[in-house]
Amino acid sequence: MVSVGYIIFAFSNTFLSASVGVFILAFSLAFANTGFYTFYQNNIPVEVMGRVGSIYNFVEALLIIVITFIFAVASQLISIKFVVVFGAISMFLLTIAILLFSIQPSKSKYYRATVAEVKEVIS
Repeated sequence: MVSVGYIIFAFSNTFLSASVGVFILAFSLAFANTGFYTFYQNNIPVEVMGRVGSIYNFVEALLIIVITFIFAVASQLISIKFVVVFGAISMFLLTIAILLFSIQPSKSKYYRATVAEVKEVIS
């Protein structure tokens, strides 16, 4: 839904449609971050959690800098609207690829609750 919010925003021609896109984007980011951190806490051992988090944050910051630079240069060479639309569509296609990769049966162990977890929630 984050990428859908970006697409709605990128293709908007009015303030109302842009507002809807930004609202969907902001609302979805809250759930995406919660889901990511839940996945992170359930699948990264506590002993290395800080190091993995630091490396992840470093890579994320580096990618943000690189992509921002690429988009800034591209917006100087071509239309900024085209660059934003291209970025939103690229994000959506990447989202679809990650979704298809994640729902493979071999990845189900990362998303399936164990009996002990279910009993803990119930009690």
